[in-house]
Amino acid sequence: MGWSGRAPALPASQTGKGTEDKGVCHVPDTQRQIAAIGIDIGKNSFHIVGQDQRGALVLRQKWSRGQVEARLANLPPCLIGMEACTGAHHLSANFRRLVTTPG
Repeated sequence: MGWSGRAPALPASQTGKGTEDKGVCHVPDTQRQIAAIGIDIGKNSFHIVGQDQRGALVLRQKWSRGQVEARLANLPPCLIGMEACTGAHHLSANFRRLVTTPG
């Protein structure tokens, strides 16, 4: 079985669509269990996929560039995987600051 290039869609009951206000970052219960996050970096938006300890998909969303740091700051520390590029190195330095900054 090969990689199809796309993660399977979450059931509608787990996507949280329509339950959060624009501009406010809410952390659903499913996101509290995230063990690993994969980020596909784009010019203006990022595609985020989160998995729990068993490898089950618990998060699949598209975030704008301005939302990434704010939303990751509200999640418990986890493994983050990104492509290797200049933008990824800059982002990883910012993500490390989120973990090491007290408060």
